[in-house]
Amino acid sequence: MEQAQRQYRKGHGSFFQLHHVRVKRRRLRSSLAIRSLSTPIHDPPNTNIHKIQPYYHLSYTVVSLIFLSPFAGYALAAITNATIHVRLGQRGVAIIAPLCHIINYVVLCVHPPFAVVVVAGVVGGFGNGLLDSAWSAWTGGMEKANVIGGFLHSMYSIGSTLSPLIATTMVTKASMQWYEFYYFMVSYHIQFKRVC
Repeated sequence: MEQAQRQYRKGHGSFFQLHHVRVKRRRLRSSLAIRSLSTPIHDPPNTNIHKIQPYYHLSYTVVSLIFLSPFAGYALAAITNATIHVRLGQRGVAIIAPLCHIINYVVLCVHPPFAVVVVAGVVGGFGNGLLDSAWSAWTGGMEKANVIGGFLHSMYSIGSTLSPLIATTMVTKASMQWYEFYYFMVSYHIQFKRVC
């Protein structure tokens, strides 16, 4: 086992070797930033349910489906994750997951019928599930994997803290509609893609 690890490091290099550091740092910064962007899929709709319910004229029971939709997408990602990785590889996941996020945000921007909002939550949850598993596997193979994994999950926590605060402030203080937060998210995603 140790001999195989030595051969791997000899052939592929270590995370902290000089010629790999710049690329790995850029990838790590990008993954941390995107991780903070993946929380608005499920947090703001939950905090603004008091605005979504009267907007669609639905009962609280029906509107609460918005809580389950990202979970359904995440569960679907858990079932299909291995197949997607084998057939499409890391680049396939790197394309599919952010597209799922952008599709979710764009659909919520146009505030379609509520059934479409629930389906959009499934699509966003699917993207979250793919990204979560891919980044956990990627950081798990690095040196100091616990530290890097901790940073990755802390960025998710930061996004989980900030996105409901921003969305609720936009709705309550600025008197905006619940879907206008997603205009901000789409523009942020586009700007981020241009930088990366």
